Amino acid sequence: MTATRAPCLTSKRALVLSFFRFAFDFSERRGGPSGASPGAPAASPRSSRPGRSWPGALAGVVVFMACASAGAQDSGPVRLFPLPAARPQPALPPALGPVLPGPEGVEIRALGGIDLDAAGLLTPATGGLAPSLWQGLTRPQALALLDSLAVGVPSPALTALARRVLLTSAAPPPLEAEGASGALIARRADLLFRLGLHGDVATLLGAVSPMALGGVPLQRFLDALLLQGRVDDACATVVAATSATPPRLNAETATHAQRVRVLCQVRAGESEAAALGMAMLRETGAADEAFLVLAERIGKLADGRLRRKVTLDPVTIALFREASEPFPRDAVPARPEPWLARAVALSAPALPAQRLAAAEWAVATGALGPDALAFLYADMPLPGGPPAGVVVTPADTPEARAALTQSLRSGQAALASGAVTLLDPTLAGATAGPDPAVAAPSLAIALAGLRARDGATYLAFVRALGPTVAQWPARADLIDAAPEVARALYAAGERVRAQGWVRLIDSATLERPDLMAARDALLALDRVGSQTLGLASLLPLDPTPLTPALEGERQRLEQAARQRRQGEVALRTLVVLGQAGGPSRAPLGLLASVAQSLEAVDLADVARDLITEALAVRG
Repeated sequence: MTATRAPCLTSKRALVLSFFRFAFDFSERRGGPSGASPGAPAASPRSSRPGRSWPGALAGVVVFMACASAGAQDSGPVRLFPLPAARPQPALPPALGPVLPGPEGVEIRALGGIDLDAAGLLTPATGGLAPSLWQGLTRPQALALLDSLAVGVPSPALTALARRVLLTSAAPPPLEAEGASGALIARRADLLFRLGLHGDVATLLGAVSPMALGGVPLQRFLDALLLQGRVDDACATVVAATSATPPRLNAETATHAQRVRVLCQVRAGESEAAALGMAMLRETGAADEAFLVLAERIGKLADGRLRRKVTLDPVTIALFREASEPFPRDAVPARPEPWLARAVALSAPALPAQRLAAAEWAVATGALGPDALAFLYADMPLPGGPPAGVVVTPADTPEARAALTQSLRSGQAALASGAVTLLDPTLAGATAGPDPAVAAPSLAIALAGLRARDGATYLAFVRALGPTVAQWPARADLIDAAPEVARALYAAGERVRAQGWVRLIDSATLERPDLMAARDALLALDRVGSQTLGLASLLPLDPTPLTPALEGERQRLEQAARQRRQGEVALRTLVVLGQAGGPSRAPLGLLASVAQSLEAVDLADVARDLITEALAVRG
């Protein structure tokens, strides 16, 4: 066997990169999962293996550091074993919740020698935009528009539009003389990740080889795999990425890869190799307290405790999951970025209340489907157990909304202000659900209050609750609750069910003229679902003046629409409504201009979804 000499480098950056190469090669020489010879018996995930000792590893580091200042020549590491094939990925635990994979019917296209920035998963036939997506834009202009997109806007419709834009396969603008291919897809992947569309990130970058792109795309690919629970795939990827000769990772990406590698090592029982990696991360200041404490605890190297505030990132989240430990209460902000909200909602070890609050925000921003939120509402443990009768609640906390949901599903409803007050304990044993005559008024009170206070949470709540309420019949004795029930059904996409309630209201207006305004508002919502053009005419007149910034964006949007540039109209819609806080908060005059512009480029379906969100909240 030919001995290897550590590369002797003088720059700090080269020293860091070379040390990571040394650490990776050391791990492979120990015969771990990333370097085991084919057919070798599997070791216990937490067992300590015989082989090179930790003092010996430190001695190697000393020699390495000394050589770095002496200027010796690099002969490159020698691989002792071939890279193994990726191991089959086990199914996610049910408690982790659903994971958004790449959409059904996506098209992964062979790239050949084309510009990497042209890669995409969607075509017009599969929900994408036109191949002329970037028409009329230079590459710097396209990148500037992407940089202007807001993340965390409470609008599933805007997120769905962003997804179509970012995943469309389309010829990019011509490269600038000094430009390089890959900047556009890197920006798109980063936005997809931050929007919480982790399955799309993994599918898109997996189709173009993230190792070829390196940098941010490789980091986002690893992050997406980790947050999907595909840790084995992330480990195989980091081995492949760090085994290239010569190394193609910059310092930031190499550091990120090393953090992932330490995660892989501690979960595989390679404690000594993990300790070597953590030592260098400490020296370079690239490891925070949470990362080090959790990795040492999993690897049985130490049993430290967290003392500082934790900042969650994908690797740290994966470590919390591996350790089966909840996140600290102050680690998740009230309204985090969608990627973090989704990750917390789907982390089984997280505190139930923390998961539920994160799930509500993830659904509000379009990062998570309402089915996952409905599951968490039903699974939320309540103080004293489920309510024992039909009660009323303003639904002003996630826990109160969970209690209301559980009661509606099990023959009970819920109250608020902290305590549960029974209105009809005789219904506690019901198995077919509560009598709508009792439940509907309680729900209507809760929905009206929530809609007035927090439109974003209202939309998330009714989308999760929609299938339950859709089972109720529209009856004359429920007329007082009918307006709020019908509005909730429209917001949840249950248009046919909502129409029955609107007919009930319309038939009562002769005797109840006070219901006419509610009927007219609901009829406008209904027409949004059936009208193909002229959707802006369904919006009430709004004299609210626009700010200079919004007015400028509106004019640029309308100019792109006149030139029939579909991609630019979609991008500028995302920009202007993002700046306005989403369709439910945007001035209605601005929303009307957006709807007209979208219709001009054959995106009336997008206009319909945006207007439905706005009218469902505003009343």
